[in-house]
Amino acid sequence: MHKSIYYAIPWSEQKRVKEVLRTINVPYTFQTLDGRCIVVFSDLPVWQYSQVRNVFGYEGALITEKM
Repeated sequence: MHKSIYYAIPWSEQKRVKEVLRTINVPYTFQTLDGRCIVVFSDLPVWQYSQVRNVFGYEGALITEKM
């Protein structure tokens, strides 16, 4: 999976986020970054990215090369 954007979430939200993302059928992975839970997405079509943005309520952070 080509990593494109991520959202940092509290570990306590992981289960809820996982259920919502499965419902809207968007590919993702969970990873750890500096002890935080992050949800990582590949390059998404605009319509899928719009759905993801609505789940989190804000724009995702871009993946840097060292991630």
